[in-house]
Amino acid sequence: DEGEPRWRYVRDTEPTGWLARSLGLSVAESAEFQWAGHIRPLAYDYKRTGPKEKLVSLRFDWQNGKIIDAIDGAAWGADLTTGAQDKMSVGIALQARMLKNPATTDFTVADGGRLKVYDFKIIGRESVDTAFGKLQTVKISRNRRGRDGGETLIWAAPALDHLAVKLQKKDDGEVVEITLRSLQTK
Repeated sequence: DEGEPRWRYVRDTEPTGWLARSLGLSVAESAEFQWAGHIRPLAYDYKRTGPKEKLVSLRFDWQNGKIIDAIDGAAWGADLTTGAQDKMSVGIALQARMLKNPATTDFTVADGGRLKVYDFKIIGRESVDTAFGKLQTVKISRNRRGRDGGETLIWAAPALDHLAVKLQKKDDGEVVEITLRSLQTK
């Protein structure tokens, strides 16, 4: 809807390991969206620097029901439906849904040139040490359909409106863990 205000969510990730820092690795992501009772993504940008540079830029054309790759202008063949998300706005959509306290939920997500279904399930509660002190969290598992050996875990803090304060992704023996260090609102 053209009349709805636009919001922008930005996340910058800096590795803490000495090797990653020496290689200049970093990830910058942003999602632009509208809120009309649900998250409606408009744009998603991803930039990874370092030896394996990667650039992703997507635009959601809701009027024509397509996702457009802004790098080469190619439109995906996928039909967009209400509720479809990008890889970053899905976290905000999950956070909004968690405020309603469901035990399980799923979202359609633009990922890797196609639409995938991300399934989320609450698997427990844990205390997590953060830059904001020890926080009680809801531990959420993301089922990675068709991916053996992969697991994604999210720790969302009810005290921060279910904001993800920790994320752990295991894939093919590699573990990546992200912990919230700072939070800035404008």
